[in-house]
Amino acid sequence: MYKIFEGFTKAFPKQDPEQPPNSMFAFCRYYTRGFEKPLLLMAALSTVVAIVEVSLFGMMGKLVDWLGSSNPETFWADNSSTLIFYGVLLLIVMPLLVVAHSLIQHQTLLGNYPMSIRWLAHRYLLKQSLSFYQDDFAGRIATKVMQTSLSVRETVMKTLDVFVYVSVYFTSIIVLLAQADYRLMLPMLVWLLAISHSDLLRSKAEEGFFGTSRCALYHDRAYRG
Repeated sequence: MYKIFEGFTKAFPKQDPEQPPNSMFAFCRYYTRGFEKPLLLMAALSTVVAIVEVSLFGMMGKLVDWLGSSNPETFWADNSSTLIFYGVLLLIVMPLLVVAHSLIQHQTLLGNYPMSIRWLAHRYLLKQSLSFYQDDFAGRIATKVMQTSLSVRETVMKTLDVFVYVSVYFTSIIVLLAQADYRLMLPMLVWLLAISHSDLLRSKAEEGFFGTSRCALYHDRAYRG
């Protein structure tokens, strides 16, 4: 039934496998070849969904203002076009966007994307010499291939889906608050700075903790030795 979406990408690409790059970005980019369009489409749908959701929240605020200031007898006549537009947006457009996003994510990417990575890695491993396999366990190599494919998929898809959605959502909320009163967006900006600063402090604290632990372990071993 959903074969058309699964056919957007190839689980077994015919390209000749090469040694993947060392850096994380280049490594993910290498194994993403052939999946750029559905990934960008997923990111675009996440962006549109976030903007539509925030616009609906803004419309709810406007609706409350209209109900408090408009004449009940002429309310529909004055605002019918806007209400119909947001009604269609909520009841028709929004479900279609969510369904399209879900089909691209689950039917096009979640299955074929990691399978393509496994296939390329498998074909690259076939080029290795016998001594390559003698230096490591076959099961460990297979596990690395399986885990790498899932790690690349999660890294790329979470970045282009969740990170894009949250970024656009947060930015849209700030814009919406600024349109009402620029002072309303200040708590959001302060919260964002606090969260960013807390992550930095946590990373520094972890580095200091592990560094102190290693130093204490070294001195303990030296004392016992």
